[in-house]
Amino acid sequence: MKFFCTSILIVGLLILFGCSNTSEKDAEISPKFVSEGIEMQGIEGKIGILGPDFVANQANKHMWHLWGSKTDLAGEFKVDAMN
Repeated sequence: MKFFCTSILIVGLLILFGCSNTSEKDAEISPKFVSEGIEMQGIEGKIGILGPDFVANQANKHMWHLWGSKTDLAGEFKVDAMN
């Protein structure tokens, strides 16, 4: 449970700081990479997301993969989305 909460915090911070001060036109799509034969989108060695493209106002399932030490992944995790 602690790992899950930590994971949510890290991803939330990546989304929050990665998207601040940019408009939709200026936003960059994260690169794709392969981990253990599976294509993911994100930052290799830190975060990878599996699933279809994100579409506004459309529910879908995505699997989030996080890498790091126990210290890196410790703490709370929260995801906020906007736009």
